Amino acid sequence: MIALIQRVTDATVTVGAETIASIGRGILALIAVQPADTESVADRLLERIVGYRIFDDGEGRMNLALTDIGGELLLVSQFTLAADTRKGDARRTQHRRRSRDRRAPVRISRQQGS
Repeated sequence: MIALIQRVTDATVTVGAETIASIGRGILALIAVQPADTESVADRLLERIVGYRIFDDGEGRMNLALTDIGGELLLVSQFTLAADTRKGDARRTQHRRRSRDRRAPVRISRQQGS
C-alpha cells in the first residue's frame, strides 16, 4: 500500500459538477492499494498517516498530528502510484506483474469508437 499525503486547509473531490467529498483542515491522502495488501497493512498505514506530526503547534514547529488538531482525513484512490515505470510499456509490465500474482485478477476494458 502506498500513500502520498498533503496537508490542506481544505480539499474537495469533484466528479463532473458533483462534489463527492470535502474536508476542512487536515490531510488529503492519495492511496494505492496493491494485490498483496491486507487489512492489517491498511490499519498500520492509517495509524501512521494520522500520527505524522506535520501541523504547526503555534510556535512555528511542526509538532502536532492530525488527531491533535482534530483535523479531517480525505482518502482518494490513486492506483497509478503503484505503477512500475522503470521500463517498457506500462500495460505489458502491469500484465506481467499481475500474472505472477494469481491473487490479482487482470481486468482489461477498451472503449469502442472515438
